[in-house]
Formats: sequence, C-alpha cells, structure tokens
Amino acid sequence: MAKQNVVTWAEMVAKSWADPAFRKELMRNPKKIIQKAGWEVPDSTDVVVTAGVGPTKLHLQLPDRPKSLSDERGQDPHPNPCSTT
Repeated sequence: MAKQNVVTWAEMVAKSWADPAFRKELMRNPKKIIQKAGWEVPDSTDVVVTAGVGPTKLHLQLPDRPKSLSDERGQDPHPNPCSTT
C-alpha cells in the first residue's frame, strides 16, 4: 500500500467509526468508496473490506506462482524450496 493510501485508509477507518452510514457504504461498496478517495483500482480488481478483524484472525494473500520460477519444461527446478534436507 502506498504511503498516501495508508493515510487515506486511516482517514476512512476513522470516518467509519464516527459515521455509521459511511461505514455501511464502505462495507457494501468498498471499491467505489476508495476510488472516490483517489485510489486507482483496476476494473478487474475486487475489493473486500472486513470488519472486526483483530488478533484472532490473520488474512494473507497467496499470489499466483510466477512463470519465471519454472524451467523450460514447465517444471520447477527446485520442487521443494522449503525442504529441510
């Protein structure tokens, strides 16, 4: 997240705490709200806002495997990079 987006997100969080209608709209249509705040979000990108995430939940995004990590046969030259052997 770019520095400006972090500030903007913090402002949106604060506003959502103070304004229940804004919070409801942010939850219902987050892409529209963050685009109005100046974020560039591609049409192909879904935006999901969750509420109440705290120390009991951790959300991680697992990216697709880059094509550059496979050899010319399409096979991984290092099939188990996390192996301890």
